[in-house]
Amino acid sequence: FKGSNEDLRAIGAKLGVAYVLEGSVRRSGDRLRVTAQLIDARDGAHRWSETFDRPVGDVLTLQDELAAHLARALEVSVGADSLRSSAARANPEAYDLYLRGLHAVDRHDQEGFDAAANYFLQSLQLDPTFAAATAQLGMVEMLQADFRFVPAAEGFERARRTLEAAIRLNPRSGLAHSTLGWIHLAYDWDWPAADAEFKQALLRSPRDSLVLLQAARLPEVLGRWDEAERLLNASLARDPLYSGAYNVLSGVYARAGV
Repeated sequence: FKGSNEDLRAIGAKLGVAYVLEGSVRRSGDRLRVTAQLIDARDGAHRWSETFDRPVGDVLTLQDELAAHLARALEVSVGADSLRSSAARANPEAYDLYLRGLHAVDRHDQEGFDAAANYFLQSLQLDPTFAAATAQLGMVEMLQADFRFVPAAEGFERARRTLEAAIRLNPRSGLAHSTLGWIHLAYDWDWPAADAEFKQALLRSPRDSLVLLQAARLPEVLGRWDEAERLLNASLARDPLYSGAYNVLSGVYARAGV
């Protein structure tokens, strides 16, 4: 919806959400100004708004502060640990490269995957302990192999090593576990190992759209159509604009004869 003038109530209805957060980020030298406002999608009323002025180096702290303000505005009860971003341990330059990598991988083509891998590698050069960037790099390396942009054995094994490193950095990374499960499924053909990794991933990240999508691939392969459909619909409920989940769901429907 970026750049559109569509009514926020209509946007909320299309996304199936009760609230919409909108705002702007402006940078001048080493200063950032972030303006955010929370809109009730049911009646278009403004429920909360605030402007934050911070040095660029405080952007990760600002991210957590903004999340805390939103939680209070929504009267959501959360634990203190829930408001601490796992990315907050990364330095700002590494985090900026990580975000650029996320943007590039969404292109879902060879150039996008190559650019994303480069961004994640640059991020890890600045912060080798950045677990989220390591997990994303492993996923991109898996995709490069899965799409046959690199030789399968070379690409899948490289991705396996990267994902194992991500799990060592953060054993609770659902994405690292689910992507490793996809390697067991698509490359190793080891159903029990894939099942174990997907279960670990869902235990740690039960609301992550990518984890839910990847976990759906095992029941899809084994013909458990109802289970695959449930996981894919859960993925789309979290990210209704993710085309990859619709693609996989259409395949499930076709094989199930729906």
